[in-house]
Amino acid sequence: MGLVSADDGAGLHGGNAEYMQLSVNSLVYRLPADLDADLAAWTLPFANALDWTVDAGGAEEGSTVVVIGPGYHGIAAVAAARAVGAARKVVIGVPESVGRLEIAESLGAVPVINNNHSLPELILRATGGEEADILLDTVGLGGEAVAAAARVLHRRGRLVIGGLGSTPVCELDLKSLVRGANTIVGVRGRSPDAVARSIELLADGRSGLEIVPSVDIDLDQVDDMLGRMVTGQGPVSPHVVIRPQLRRSTDQKRGTLS
Repeated sequence: MGLVSADDGAGLHGGNAEYMQLSVNSLVYRLPADLDADLAAWTLPFANALDWTVDAGGAEEGSTVVVIGPGYHGIAAVAAARAVGAARKVVIGVPESVGRLEIAESLGAVPVINNNHSLPELILRATGGEEADILLDTVGLGGEAVAAAARVLHRRGRLVIGGLGSTPVCELDLKSLVRGANTIVGVRGRSPDAVARSIELLADGRSGLEIVPSVDIDLDQVDDMLGRMVTGQGPVSPHVVIRPQLRRSTDQKRGTLS
């Protein structure tokens, strides 16, 4: 979904379609019948976060996890770190993201507003002087900022790049990386196992994501919502759920459907 052209085959590859075309190598997951629909919509972003934070990042009980960007994946990463018992969770965002930082805080993270301050200083202040075990960039911050932040990684800490920013990372302190035995890893998508774990954690209530408000829209509102999100004018909650039945329900009330 999202990687296959609509011109390929029937074009029914997922996302709000009444029917879907499944190829022979498609992976299908059964959702528990009692799993709330709002939580079920978190399945893939939460699976991404588990893959990036736990599998690629190595987050575990007692870890210090720092996330750059309180968006969909950033908040899901907090939930992933929380699920494995991370001791410290820090989320860094711009002043305009204060509402989303509050959501991250409700999941147990320390919210940090970055007013063009030094990322290493912000991280050390938020963690009480502790270096990070995992630094996850979900926004593609790139450039000197992430290169500088990498200097506050613990020994064998990991810098995980999940965002596709336009500014490349430059002038990394290779001596610091080598001395710290640190790792830099790029991530994309998730493993099949991460999807299964996502469903399990969502179903048994261990994700905590049920506290994140859902923003429901119908199909006619999709273009407008995407435009708002691209320009940074999206809703406070990143959890936007498309519900085609909303339009149908409205039309039925108006008497336009039999």
